[in-house]
Amino acid sequence: MYVKWRLKRALRPVTRAFSVGQRHKLGVQWQRETEDVLEHNRLVRPTVLKSVNCRTRLFWQMLAGDNPDALLVYRHYPNWDWQDDPERCAVRAVDELRHEIGIPEDRSHYLLDIIDAVECNNEFVHSHEHARHADADRYMAAFAWQAADRLGLKTVALNSACGHFAEELIGCFPLTLEALAETGGYLGMHEYDAWTMDRIHRETVDTDGGFWLCGKWKRAMGPVWEKYGDAVKLVVTECGVDGGVVGQPGKGWRDVDADPTVALESYCGEHSLAWYNDLLNGDDLVVGAAIFIVSGEGDWSRFDIAGTEIPERIARMPGIKETGGEMDDEIRVFDMDGVERDFEYAKSKYGVAFRRASVAAGQKVYRLVELREKTGNASLITKVLDEAGQPVADADVAIYWPDAPDPPDPPTELLPHDWYGNFTHGPTNANGDVGPGMGKGAYHGQGEGGPHAVWVRDPGYPSDICEKLGMLAGTFHDHLDQKFQLTVAGEEPQPTGDLAAEVNAIGDRLKEIAAQMGNGGITEIVVKRAGAPDRVFVEKAESLVARAVARAMALVGR
Repeated sequence: MYVKWRLKRALRPVTRAFSVGQRHKLGVQWQRETEDVLEHNRLVRPTVLKSVNCRTRLFWQMLAGDNPDALLVYRHYPNWDWQDDPERCAVRAVDELRHEIGIPEDRSHYLLDIIDAVECNNEFVHSHEHARHADADRYMAAFAWQAADRLGLKTVALNSACGHFAEELIGCFPLTLEALAETGGYLGMHEYDAWTMDRIHRETVDTDGGFWLCGKWKRAMGPVWEKYGDAVKLVVTECGVDGGVVGQPGKGWRDVDADPTVALESYCGEHSLAWYNDLLNGDDLVVGAAIFIVSGEGDWSRFDIAGTEIPERIARMPGIKETGGEMDDEIRVFDMDGVERDFEYAKSKYGVAFRRASVAAGQKVYRLVELREKTGNASLITKVLDEAGQPVADADVAIYWPDAPDPPDPPTELLPHDWYGNFTHGPTNANGDVGPGMGKGAYHGQGEGGPHAVWVRDPGYPSDICEKLGMLAGTFHDHLDQKFQLTVAGEEPQPTGDLAAEVNAIGDRLKEIAAQMGNGGITEIVVKRAGAPDRVFVEKAESLVARAVARAMALVGR
């Protein structure tokens, strides 16, 4: 009989904030406590760090210290048949877990104040094993309650083998999902394909929607999220290229091609890790995915990414592509007539997106402050302003698209705050402008967004990024130019509302003053002009005011 364990111990809160808006979602599984793991963690800053029975406290402390944003997961291997009595076996599993990492006196292995979650078994029940689902559900639910109650740990449950469970998942494990929702736990899944991670998806997307191996969580988690929302998030606890999918077990990404360079490029490329990272970024309720493996041994050496360029390539992969939201009210938007619109206008028409650089209060940063609709030419104009709002000459501006040069063109050293590693770049002119031309590949449908992204490259200061830029299909190069301004974080220029309305209001007030002057017998004003400093001119007050208002309105629409 299933027993819902009462929480006696408060769950240790996961205080780390997942900064996935600023970085990729690719984590890693590691098998041995080596310098390769520490170096990977420092360079890549994985969103998920998962170990296999590695329990040295000092090692975990170094990982957490170098990467405070990661979700830290410990994998425990129980050595008994959980079906004998699911609830009793769950108690026994947590007993073993406590002995391994939860005895305060054993300081060299005590991890409860460092790690965030523990795996509840690994690939131990499959979608076709219907007779085992009920017992597995009882076991995982009891484990989640026990781990939370006695150890203060969250549970990553299921960790299903590649290709198992889709829409039926929610009906198979109702007790587990309830326990995870109430204890803040996660569902885990494994996802592999060969010899690219999107192979099966590409073969099936047009016939039945794809996502049968990598990306299968998109099928499985929809009903779960509809019922539980963000109370049950997903962690892909293993992923990568695995020859076992095509009947060649033990072969990994290194076996994609006899040429190691070709194999590496394939694994990092648009049909494997780059594609998968974009897929992960599309769902806020996916915490991340642990690539298998760093510091693998024995049969797993063909999967090992340590000692290659792969970690560096992963480190340069993008994070979530925002479509507004964060501070979008601080971005001014003007249509082709110079009329100010809200950000939703630009987003719905052009699909434009942006991400804010994450900086501390008081730090200088280039903020995206304006989007202006343009037509008639294919130049994507970026303007850069200083803190006083004056144009900055020779500011380096990067433009990215998926096939942009890697390394960048012209050659340049990558900055720590570069958003992508492949791009072209160039300096602004005396007006603070730079405007490379866009090609046919930049056209996109209404609201879909284009392939380009731009940001300011300054060694001293980070920059926001404006993304999904391009030209609207069926138009004469309609697009959005952008404006960036150097500001101090926390002191960003505030929007002034409808500038045209403000000018009209000032004009009305000036007309009132002119009328009052007329009522007082003052109908003319003596003025000086810049081109003739030694002469004076007499202007009718009413005419002077009207001309000033007209000039101001012309500036608004410029």
